[in-house]
Amino acid sequence: MRDVYICDAIRTPIGRFGGGLSAVRADDLAAVPLKALMARNPSVDWNAVDEVFFGCANQAGEDNRNVARMALLLAGCDKLSNQPPSFKNTDLTGLDYAKDFALTDHTGKPRTLADFKGKVVVVFFGFTHCPDVCPTTLAEMAGAMKALGPQADDVQVLMVTVDPERDTQQLLAGYVPAFDKRFIGLRGTPEQTAAVAKEFKVFYAKVPGKEPGSYTMDHTAASYVFDRNGKVRLFVRYGQGVEPLVHDIKQLL
Repeated sequence: MRDVYICDAIRTPIGRFGGGLSAVRADDLAAVPLKALMARNPSVDWNAVDEVFFGCANQAGEDNRNVARMALLLAGCDKLSNQPPSFKNTDLTGLDYAKDFALTDHTGKPRTLADFKGKVVVVFFGFTHCPDVCPTTLAEMAGAMKALGPQADDVQVLMVTVDPERDTQQLLAGYVPAFDKRFIGLRGTPEQTAAVAKEFKVFYAKVPGKEPGSYTMDHTAASYVFDRNGKVRLFVRYGQGVEPLVHDIKQLL
């Protein structure tokens, strides 16, 4: 026997035989409380509903059908899947760039975007010596993963270094997973880094430091989010905080 939990409840008007509701079909009447429940609980993923149970629903003559499922359709549940998601970050759906990369992760394994198909992927460009933007962004992503709970297992965060000269495999291995053990650091040769940055339309440049021979990196402070099919969907600007990122990732899960 399956467990049942009552999360909300509402009912139709109660009529009598031959009364004011006698001309209303059972499925039309049943759709009324379903619509009300959908309006009252907007955070519920109504597209995830896979069965509806009704009791004492008349199924005679023309109405000889699955009243419960018909009521769900009449309530508009079938239209929800056709509605585009409402994102809080910049929607890039349909744009023809940021299609792939060929880099090596912090364990030495070659990686492409296809390796993460089936997951929502967040790609950030940064470097380990970054004093502010990079650690702040990775900390926010770690906060988003925590907020997602079990759903975080279907999300992959990647940091691509724009400073391959200093960011060795070992340095990335100690830095990126420190924010969340599931995070992966990626690096390439200077040529590979330049090619990926061009594909993703990411700016980066070496900026001389105050000490002789020292430098820092100026770079695009934003992230890309890909859906489960590996298509770029979002551009997340720096400093948005955890909540908008969590909201948008949930739309893609």
